[in-house]
Amino acid sequence: MRICLVYDCLYPHTVGGAERWYRALAEALDQAGHEVTYLTRRQWPEGERPDSPQGTRVIAVSPGGPLYTSDGRRSIGSPLRFGAGVLRHLAVHGDRYDAVHAASFPYFSLLAAAAARAGREGGAFRGSAPARPRYSRLRRRRTVRGFLLRPLARPGGSGSGSGYRLVVDWHELWTRVYWREYLGAAGGGVGWLVQRACVALPQRAFCFSRLHERRLREEGLRGPLTVLEGEYAGSKSPPAQPRAVEPLVVFAGRHIPEKRVRALVPALVLARERIPGLRAEILGAGPDLERVRELVADHGLGDVVALRGFVSPEEVEDALDRAMCMVLPSRREGYGVIVVEAAAAGTPSVVVLGEDNAATELVDDGINGVVAPSVAAEDLAEAIVRVHAGGTAMRASTADWYRRNAERLSLGHSLEAVVGAYG
Repeated sequence: MRICLVYDCLYPHTVGGAERWYRALAEALDQAGHEVTYLTRRQWPEGERPDSPQGTRVIAVSPGGPLYTSDGRRSIGSPLRFGAGVLRHLAVHGDRYDAVHAASFPYFSLLAAAAARAGREGGAFRGSAPARPRYSRLRRRRTVRGFLLRPLARPGGSGSGSGYRLVVDWHELWTRVYWREYLGAAGGGVGWLVQRACVALPQRAFCFSRLHERRLREEGLRGPLTVLEGEYAGSKSPPAQPRAVEPLVVFAGRHIPEKRVRALVPALVLARERIPGLRAEILGAGPDLERVRELVADHGLGDVVALRGFVSPEEVEDALDRAMCMVLPSRREGYGVIVVEAAAAGTPSVVVLGEDNAATELVDDGINGVVAPSVAAEDLAEAIVRVHAGGTAMRASTADWYRRNAERLSLGHSLEAVVGAYG
């Protein structure tokens, strides 16, 4: 089959759970014999080739540039430009694809994919009509406008018809309260309405947690919705016997406000009072990196905390192998694949309870890690101390947890459901 993946980021040019999901998905689809195209922003120098997934044709449909504003929020301009690029590409080339598989976020690209499909089904984008340009533009505007309104009244269906099938990954669904907190009353209200319009589109939907499955149904999603529990593309398995580890805490992820990596620094100060020689390696980068660096200096932890920036997957794996635990202080996670990666190394995780944090679904408290009640330094430090006190017994139970759940949490387990949705 001919599959078009749509996401504005491409791993390893940008790093995150969704990026890794789409790269692994592209490579797995290629290995299964499908023809894969990946639409994204330009994230590599002009004139150079991107680091592409194996067997995948990568097309930049919009320019690059920063994804985040100075305060760590996602910018608006980049999603708008990407959405326009997706619309242009699919309006012209949509008949090349049997299925378009898009991330719900950043929304405008999903609306563009749906509008282009509606235009093709309505005939607005089929062929060319150079002798009648005004009619074509008018018909296109009517088609897109009619499409955007129609699903609000009739949201059901999977989107089959003469156009490509539209498959959508809902990594997260934000609440109205969170939208207002993120963008303010006016901007948050608009963001929530745009998200609702995306939920109403005819689509074949996937999500990655029970939390977002429930939210999607409550928000009014109709039609097929499947929870994909497997995102881990690695082949690593825990050692037969728990290995000796360093008194080391590891964080790996973007340095953005939602990840709350800054909370790790004061928690480390408290945990070091009870765990001699405790250190930390903080991997990744982002808008909060300089603030993290300042906190490390303010607490006199320059010799204790290593800020390593973005590193290779092999270096992440090595850090998890050596770590006593992986700490993910996030308030908002759509899945939390780093928890699974840590468990594959036999390393417990510390996550934080929160209404927007689906990563807690991957941690059985006291078995493969600890769920801290809050991100307060005292609570986070206590969770780290609990893992340390669990010693080899918790590492053994983490390894056993992973072996019992490895198939369910693997990318291969999800791939069968995904390919079935393309048919």
